[in-house]
Amino acid sequence: MTMNVIRTLPLLILLFPSPWLYSASETSIVPKDDTLDVHISRSCGCCGDLVGGLTDQGMKAVIHSSNALDKIKDSYGVPLDARSCQTSLSQSGYLFEGNIPAAVVKQFLANPPSNAKGLVAPLPSATNLGINGQSMPFSILQLNTDGSVSPYVEVSDLDTDE
Repeated sequence: MTMNVIRTLPLLILLFPSPWLYSASETSIVPKDDTLDVHISRSCGCCGDLVGGLTDQGMKAVIHSSNALDKIKDSYGVPLDARSCQTSLSQSGYLFEGNIPAAVVKQFLANPPSNAKGLVAPLPSATNLGINGQSMPFSILQLNTDGSVSPYVEVSDLDTDE
C-alpha cells in the first residue's frame, strides 16, 4: 500500500499543484494606484491638509509646487468653474480637482466609472476641509470624459479621511 502512494505522489503533484509552488510574479496582481501627483499653488495654505489625509489613508503624494497652475489645469481639461488651488493626477490618469477626501479618492480608484475622467470639488477648499471651523456638507462631482459633470457623492462628515 505504501508503495502505491509513493508511486502516485508525483502524478498527484502534477495534477494538483500546490499554490505555494507559484511565486507572486506568476500570479495576476492588480497594480495599486496609490500615488497621486499633486500640483499645488505656492500660496496655498490648505494643501498640506489634503496631503495629510492622503498619507493617513496609506496613499502617497508627489508634490509639485507651481505658480502656473492654470496651464496645468488647461492641459488636464479642468473646467473653469471647478478649479481649485490644487490638481491631482493618479498613476492611471484620473484627475482630482480640489480637496477631495482621501477615502473618496480611494473609493473612486477602486471602481472608477467607465465614462469618468476624475472628480472635482467645486467649493472653496477651506469650506471642504473645515478650516477655521467652517465645514459644511458639499458635493463631489464626477468629471466625465465628454467634459460634463454629474453628481458622485455628497460629503457631510469630515471623518471620511480616517
